[in-house]
Amino acid sequence: MNAKNKYCLVTISDSTFSIASEVLIYSFLKYNPDFDGDILVITDDPSTEFRQRLERIYPVEFVQPDPRLRAAVDTLQEHEPRLADIYRRLFTLELFRLADYDRVVYLDSDIYCSGEISELFSRPEPLLACPDGFTFADRVRQLIAKGEPFDASERYGRQFENSFNAGVLSIGKPLLAEHIYQKLLGMLDPVRWKDMGQSKFTDQMALNVFFDGQFAPLHSRYNYVIFLEEYQKCVEQVSLLDARLVHFAGDIKPWNHYDPVQLASRAPQFIKFIDVWRELLDEARPPADEASRQADVERRFGSQQDWIKAYNQQSIKPKGRMV
Repeated sequence: MNAKNKYCLVTISDSTFSIASEVLIYSFLKYNPDFDGDILVITDDPSTEFRQRLERIYPVEFVQPDPRLRAAVDTLQEHEPRLADIYRRLFTLELFRLADYDRVVYLDSDIYCSGEISELFSRPEPLLACPDGFTFADRVRQLIAKGEPFDASERYGRQFENSFNAGVLSIGKPLLAEHIYQKLLGMLDPVRWKDMGQSKFTDQMALNVFFDGQFAPLHSRYNYVIFLEEYQKCVEQVSLLDARLVHFAGDIKPWNHYDPVQLASRAPQFIKFIDVWRELLDEARPPADEASRQADVERRFGSQQDWIKAYNQQSIKPKGRMV
């Protein structure tokens, strides 16, 4: 990553997702300090505050979706009203129009970085992506069946032997081209869209159908999807200690507040990752002045004292011990 402006990191965001993008960009720069390329944010949100938040971390460039993409998305929404709240996911097609770069790395904004990811910028394959939940589930079934053949499952409206998650993509020069972009726009034709299946997968569905069998797999350390954690551990022996990109795919997001008892009982695997994400947010937003820093220290000191007092009054007894 040493050729200026030949590489870029891209995410999609808006005002409601700006806090996520803050953590993504901050954590990426923390663990990849030698990065000297561009960071692009694809957005149709004109909010000044949203942009200033991200520019405080890095000289981000904001990219409007191409009018052709926006028109295709608008037409599709007329036929698929349920896309109204999630239409921005389709802006990933804009990646393939960035022909001035040698390599484009895309990350969903609900990801945080926890390690060095230069491999995503240096590998030569035209399209790199991690397997999706369908593919991991298929592979676990094969393990359970002790290697017996397993029929490819139906997903995205058709049969796939392998398919990928669109939250992490690394795209090389051959695919960063106008003719690829135009063909991808054709995937948003309403008639063709209905043939593909469930629209809840949006860009992931369109990209998998278009690039069926044409992607090179990345190790799941580069897309550690929390709700697929056990699948990924079984197939690739990866753990949270190996993860370099942690992905909050799904409904549980670390910037939301949850009842701690309900979260611990229904989705305990998320707790440790939410804690790390919030630590990164604190780092990304240091106190602006000495008075604010002092107030923050006093707040943290008070919280620590309250916790120690409560712990001493009623400590937690173990139910047993590990052997």
